Amino acid sequence: MLKIFGQTSATECWLFNNVEAMEIGSLFLPCFFFFPRLAHLSEKLVRKDQRKVEDTAAANRPSKVEEDFAAFFDNERMDAIEKMQDVYGSEEDNDIGISYPRLACMIFEAAYEKTTEAKDSALHVFREAINEMINKAAELGEAYLRSEKSKLSSHRVSLKIPMYSQELKYPTEVLDTLLLSLKETAPLCSLEFMKEDVRKRVTEKWTSWLASEKSCKFSFSNHLLFQLKDYIKACILLTWRMVVQVPPMQLEYKCTALKNFHMKVGYHSSPEMCSRPPPNGQGAADDEIACYLWPALLDGGGRIIRRGEVLCKVKAEVV
Repeated sequence: MLKIFGQTSATECWLFNNVEAMEIGSLFLPCFFFFPRLAHLSEKLVRKDQRKVEDTAAANRPSKVEEDFAAFFDNERMDAIEKMQDVYGSEEDNDIGISYPRLACMIFEAAYEKTTEAKDSALHVFREAINEMINKAAELGEAYLRSEKSKLSSHRVSLKIPMYSQELKYPTEVLDTLLLSLKETAPLCSLEFMKEDVRKRVTEKWTSWLASEKSCKFSFSNHLLFQLKDYIKACILLTWRMVVQVPPMQLEYKCTALKNFHMKVGYHSSPEMCSRPPPNGQGAADDEIACYLWPALLDGGGRIIRRGEVLCKVKAEVV
C-alpha cells in the first residue's frame, strides 16, 4: 500500500471506491429483476380494486361518482320532488316530508336493482364468451377469413353462452381488462332499454308501499311516472356508473335498525309505524327504521361514503 505523508494515494482511493461501488451494486442487482415483477403485481391489484388508487384522467373514477352522488341528492332528486308537488298539488307536511322523498328514493332503489342485475349478467356473458372464443379461436379465425375473401362488408360471430358458470380456462387478467373498459365507458353505454323495466319495478314498490302504509294518501299515478322520465333516466345512468366500479359501489336501503351508516332525520308518526316492544318485555336496543328517504352509499369494501337518510318508528309506550 502506497502512503504519502501518512495519506492514502489517489490511485488507491480510486480502486477502493470502485470496488466498494461494485460490492454495493451487487447487493442491489436482484432488485432490478424484482422491480418489473412488483410493478406487474401492483398493476394486477389496481385492476381488481380501485378504491384507494384511481386514474385522475379516467372518465368514471370513483371520486367523481361520489361527487355526482352528492350533487344528485341536491339537484335531480329535488327537481323530481318539485314535479311530484306540481302533479299532486299537496303541500301537507306528510307529503313534502315523507311521501315525495320516499318515492324519489324508491325510484333510485329500482334503478340500482336493475343496473346491478344487468351488470352481473354482463359479467357472466363476458366470462363465457371469452372461454368460447379461446376454445374456438382457430374456427372463428377461419370463418372470418372466408368472409374477408368473399369481400363481405361485415362478419357475424355466433357464440353459444351456457346459462351456468363453467370453470375458467383463461388468465383472469382478460376479464379484469374488460371490466375496466366497462367502467371507463359507463357514461357512453346504451341504457335506454332499462327505463320500462325500472318503471315496472317502481310500480310494484309503490303499490306495496300503499298497501303497507294505510295512512299514505299518495295514490299511484302513471301520469306522474311519465313526468319523472328524465329523473328515471338519470337514476339509471348514475347507478350504472356505480355498479361498474372495481369493486362495485353499493346502496344500502334494506336495514331494519338504525346503524352508523344512517342519519335519522325524524320519526314516522303514522299508527302502523309504531315500534312495538318484544314479547319478553325488554326494549329494543336500536331505533327501528320506518322508511328510507335516501339510501346510504358504500364503497366495494363497505366504507361509508354517504350516510342514508331515514325516518324511525315512534316507540310505543309500555302500559
